[in-house]
Amino acid sequence: MTADIRHSAGSKHCLSLDGFWRQKFQTAGVVVLAFAGILASPVKSEAASIDIVMDTSFADEVLAEVCSNKELDRDTVAASPVVQDMLGHYQRFREYFTFDAYFEERQAAANCQKAATNHFRFHQIVDEREAITENLQQVRRVTFQSMMPTLRRFSPSDAQVSARAVPVLGTPSCGGWSGSDAFFVDLPCLRGDVSGLKYLAAHEIYHLIQKEFMYASDGSSSVDKFLTEMMTEGSATAIVDFEQIKKPGPYSQMNLRQKKTNDRRMPINFDLLNIAVSQMQANPDEETYRHLYTIGMSGAYDAPMYGVGRVVFATVVNHVDSKTLLCLMKNDPADMLLTYQGLADRDTRFKGFGPAVLEYLNNRDFTPCKS
Repeated sequence: MTADIRHSAGSKHCLSLDGFWRQKFQTAGVVVLAFAGILASPVKSEAASIDIVMDTSFADEVLAEVCSNKELDRDTVAASPVVQDMLGHYQRFREYFTFDAYFEERQAAANCQKAATNHFRFHQIVDEREAITENLQQVRRVTFQSMMPTLRRFSPSDAQVSARAVPVLGTPSCGGWSGSDAFFVDLPCLRGDVSGLKYLAAHEIYHLIQKEFMYASDGSSSVDKFLTEMMTEGSATAIVDFEQIKKPGPYSQMNLRQKKTNDRRMPINFDLLNIAVSQMQANPDEETYRHLYTIGMSGAYDAPMYGVGRVVFATVVNHVDSKTLLCLMKNDPADMLLTYQGLADRDTRFKGFGPAVLEYLNNRDFTPCKS
């Protein structure tokens, strides 16, 4: 930073916006264009070690079961690390994403039937088994080397990630998630979109890198947990930008539609964040958090908090140097959010945070990154 641009209660400090940004504001006049040119101030770290291996064994297993009339062993399925990881991830969104429901739907698919429920979308697997099998053959040959330069630019030099890329079938939602030593991508939703797979994989790979250095909430505060998730997802979404794909396939187009929707709703999304923080402050229980997390982070609602986090991160990237950016990513998310608010204080064409968010941020105890 060339000056302290953080928001502070009672006073407003922000560096002057340079000519590049003034021209952009005059042309666009909206906050959502603030993330253009995000790679302007990367973290220089070509030494980051990222090693990814494709593992299709789970997808092979599930596809082999479909319409085989095989009686599945409940204990074996329950012991699968992929199944455990998937259920652990998605149960944050819905109570009915249970193992019982999963096993019933998977057994029905093995019998070439469709269960009464379709929480894990096995109906599609039964209907499109041949096409999914062909897509899996494509996926086996995919490598992710073309995405590594972008990821390394926003990673510390000592980051070391070695993980498996695991295509999966029988999940509640399109997209993916990351575990401790693997990341998972939903195969049926890709529909042969190899570029989409690479970008989705890069997003999940970056989450594994984030675990190496970014701030992690201890879970004691619902708001801290929520804002940490928002900035974790928002930064990964900003860095791995589907708009860079020249010929987007079906999955990429879905992501671009979601991004366009969030850009249109961005002022409302900021207001939604204020409501969510206010609710969590008033009701700091797990049920309230789960409901607000579902609304804010779930693809069912176009993940509006991913959009807010994306705008915050990408705006700050263009106003700080690489050393400060890395510090902000390691620090309490309140530091980056107050840095963004400092920019909003200066220019009203940036959407600022609401009173509940600002009260929380200004009362947060942390050591700010030095300019």
